[in-house]
Amino acid sequence: MNNQIVLPKGESIHFLDYIIMNCLNNDGLVLFKQNSNNYEYHLGNFGIGTQENIDNAKKFATLFFMVARPEEFATTVVNKMWRLNSGTQHEYFKLKNVCEKENIQFPTEITCGNSVNCMIYFNGKPLAPE
Repeated sequence: MNNQIVLPKGESIHFLDYIIMNCLNNDGLVLFKQNSNNYEYHLGNFGIGTQENIDNAKKFATLFFMVARPEEFATTVVNKMWRLNSGTQHEYFKLKNVCEKENIQFPTEITCGNSVNCMIYFNGKPLAPE
């Protein structure tokens, strides 16, 4: 495990329509949506600013992005909850299309799985932890 800090305290990055901030206090990385007054105001703490923790926050952001859009992703989210590394066919393209429709920059970390199902992969691996 590499504990090298790549996101120093007080700095933040954008991912999808979320922010990952390394707080100045001892909260570490926090995932949230700016100007939100609902559950998206604080979506979890992810530890110190290492690449591994940032990647975990980004994976959670991807899932929260889908949860916030049930009209597009309800089946995908339920399938992912039911069985590890499951989802729906062509979910990668649906995610990409929703981002385009909402003018959200599509992350380079999110890729298309290498099977006919075109699942959402993160850095070349299934979204769920192994």
